[in-house]
Amino acid sequence: MMQFDGGVAVVTGAASGIGRALVREAARRGMSIAAADIDASHLATLAGEFGPDRCLTATVDVSNEDRVNQFADEVWARFGRVDLLCNNAGVLHAGGVCETSSERWRQVVEINLFGVLYGVRAFLPPMLRRGMAAHIINTASSAGLTATPLLGPYTVSKYGVVALSETLLFELQAMQAPIGVSVVCPGAVATQVARNASATPGATQVTEWLHSGVAQGMTATRCAEIIFEQAAAGRFWIFTHPEMLAEVDARTQGMHEAPAPIYVPPAGGSGR
Repeated sequence: MMQFDGGVAVVTGAASGIGRALVREAARRGMSIAAADIDASHLATLAGEFGPDRCLTATVDVSNEDRVNQFADEVWARFGRVDLLCNNAGVLHAGGVCETSSERWRQVVEINLFGVLYGVRAFLPPMLRRGMAAHIINTASSAGLTATPLLGPYTVSKYGVVALSETLLFELQAMQAPIGVSVVCPGAVATQVARNASATPGATQVTEWLHSGVAQGMTATRCAEIIFEQAAAGRFWIFTHPEMLAEVDARTQGMHEAPAPIYVPPAGGSGR
């Protein structure tokens, strides 16, 4: 079982929602934290909450690979180790495949998918050189397992995070590296991700539906507890809502039986 207590945790998207809850859970476990987010004002409250000696904060756009690399250098210079890397930053956009602009497609995919890739590429090589046990947690979504109409960029990016995480796991296993990987697929978690989402004119109803669903979801605090518990136990798949597996099973079964998938709306919204 992986022990995180007393180590150093890196969290992106740390200023709010699941990311902020991950920072607090890491601190509760006695970890020092390197917290990154594009929102400088909310980051400042983290530094005030935990103190500059324990919490390094950095304004980082995870879609900018150079800035992510610079952040990694800052973390290693400050702490000399990384025991837990949480690639958590993400954004939500609602809109049809054709209605969503190419620019917005790129923005969502660059933040949600390339942001995870850049985090792995920046932090993993020195983690490997250090040669000590460590863990990487990538935040995907229930939308990374089953597709939803009018959430194309988000769904594509989260499917990508799942595939990237599996590929990374297999590569680290082949290397016999002491570094584990987990991918988090949250269901409805009470955050502001849907309220802060962008949307094309015809898709605002989708964001309202998602916001209504996540508002009734589990707390971000409980979500972070589950993530830490399951990552510490060495689980690759982390489901905050195991009942979502019924939808995954139905999708897989449909590959054998149905000529084409048919969308059946779930009871609630995606948590990320």
